[in-house]
Amino acid sequence: TTSMNAKLTAQVATNHRVALGLLQSQTTYMFDGTPSPNALGLNKGTSDAQAKPRLDAANLTWAAQWLPEWTSTVLLGVSQDQSISEYYRIVDGAFAGSSKFNTTRNQLTWQNDVKLGQDVASVILDTRKESVDSSTAYTVSERTIDSAMVSYALNRTDWNGLAVLRNDQNSQFGSYTN
Repeated sequence: TTSMNAKLTAQVATNHRVALGLLQSQTTYMFDGTPSPNALGLNKGTSDAQAKPRLDAANLTWAAQWLPEWTSTVLLGVSQDQSISEYYRIVDGAFAGSSKFNTTRNQLTWQNDVKLGQDVASVILDTRKESVDSSTAYTVSERTIDSAMVSYALNRTDWNGLAVLRNDQNSQFGSYTN
């Protein structure tokens, strides 16, 4: 397993900060499995199944404090998750097949928080585009999710409360409010 995680932050102006985050991770591990289709007729006892996942992610964040009680954050992120499985015959190492389940996500989020005494009101707008590239044939391989959320956090000495209203417009599953 190898991985790398890095974050670079710069104070670009009074109360304005920009940060770049990077993440990369990859590994190889064995599991019990057989390919599909299975041209060599392997079973769990004759198959050497290897998973080779890899994750690459990057994000850019801008955080601003416009007033003592108002902060705003914009996040732009992208990730690619590759999940590759390869199958070999144990006795002679013959290649028996492979499968993949690779996903990509692009995201843009804008969050505003306003302090009202001890309480905090928040508004968040978010858009994500997700796609899959797989050896399984999916009827939908891409979707877009546009979300809006408002919340109010009550912060008291002995108790806290949170009220949240959220709407998601999902191109695959429709619109939901909760």
